[in-house]
Amino acid sequence: MRFGIDKKIIILVIAVIGILGGFFSFYFVNQEKKALLVEFDERANTLLNSVINSCEYPVLISDQDSISKIAKGAMEQKDVISCEIEDETGKMLFQDSKKEGQQVRAYSNAIITEKIKTATGAEELILGTAPVEKEMETIGKVKMVFSLDSVSNKLDQARKTIWIMGTIGILLAAIGSSLLIRFMLGKPIDQLVIGTQNISRGDLNYKVPVKSNDEIGLLANSFNKMAENLQKITVTRDYLEKQVELRTAELSEINEKLVKEIIERTMAEEKVQQSLAQQKKVMEGIINAMALTLEMRDAYTAGHQRRVANLACAIAKEMNLSEDQVEMIRIAGVLHDIGKICVPAEILTKPRALDKNEFNLMKLHPQVAYDILKNIDFAWPIAQIVVQHHERPNGSGYPKGLVGDNILLEAKILGVADVVEAMASDRPYRPALSMSEALAHISQNKGTLYDPVVVDACNRVVSKEGFKFE
Repeated sequence: MRFGIDKKIIILVIAVIGILGGFFSFYFVNQEKKALLVEFDERANTLLNSVINSCEYPVLISDQDSISKIAKGAMEQKDVISCEIEDETGKMLFQDSKKEGQQVRAYSNAIITEKIKTATGAEELILGTAPVEKEMETIGKVKMVFSLDSVSNKLDQARKTIWIMGTIGILLAAIGSSLLIRFMLGKPIDQLVIGTQNISRGDLNYKVPVKSNDEIGLLANSFNKMAENLQKITVTRDYLEKQVELRTAELSEINEKLVKEIIERTMAEEKVQQSLAQQKKVMEGIINAMALTLEMRDAYTAGHQRRVANLACAIAKEMNLSEDQVEMIRIAGVLHDIGKICVPAEILTKPRALDKNEFNLMKLHPQVAYDILKNIDFAWPIAQIVVQHHERPNGSGYPKGLVGDNILLEAKILGVADVVEAMASDRPYRPALSMSEALAHISQNKGTLYDPVVVDACNRVVSKEGFKFE
């Protein structure tokens, strides 16, 4: 079952009318209650004052029978359920009560009379005589309790009447608003719904037959214009679909060509990668062959270059250098002493310390290494790193005596690794020193002969990570 907008609006109107009806019913019931209570208070106070006026002095003192008669007469009045009369000393002169109602209201007031003084000064009550001097005196008190049952009954009856009339009014208003909304809103909306259904089925020639100047009429006119625009759009869409089909065929052909080109390029790139891998493998073989050539001439330094490269790479990683820098340092480490190929073997293997001339000849090996490596097309400045690995930050190094930042960071790392490995390995002129002695040496000369950052990284590698030469 379709739950239309007209039904929703009718429900909303009924709800609003119901809320307003409930509010006004509640308001009128409260007003009626206030009016009934005011009327009740007036009647109760009238009866209370009547009893008080009947108990004036001297009746209150001398005639309790009269008091009882007056009070019993009051007890017979409607809604009175209790009456008490007491004198000024608190003595109870009359007391009677009935069964209490569900709701009660108590009233009380004092009994007051006139106290007259005579010319002689004696105080007495003179009734009917003009007083010389008057004074008011409280001689007792009357308490009465009234039942509110009659008020409650009247209020219940009024409440029922108001609610019945309110309900009838709400029903009549709901019926009237339903008919009015159905006539003014339901039918035009139904026609718009029919038009929407026809449009959804493809009947773009359907026109909504709503003729009015209100919002529904404007909506109907807009709907009809939308249908006309859809007709135009449909024609344009059919044309575009044909154009899309033609372009799709062209693009398919182009796509096939692109796929072929991509496949060919992929294959070419794979060949390039294979070629690069082969070149890298060949380059690695040449580097190892060059290092092996030197090691074959000097048995004491066999493996020296490889061990230096391993330590230098570990330091570089500890310093968080990039992978390219680590690989650059590794290659430079493997080749850093290749220039010693020009040094006579008897100097390399001499079992004693070198003299000045021999040491000067040994100092040529970084430059010789540079001359050998400078024409090889490495991806990195390998020749520059190798030629600087004996340079020192304070300028005491060789071959050019470079200072501070003029020395490449990679060369500084290689220089520290070279010194540590040389001190911790056997040499023809001395036995190997301990690793701790080698670390102590570079630490003592930190900032002068060796870069402080590199020295600290080397200490961490050896001390914390437990690096050992293999």
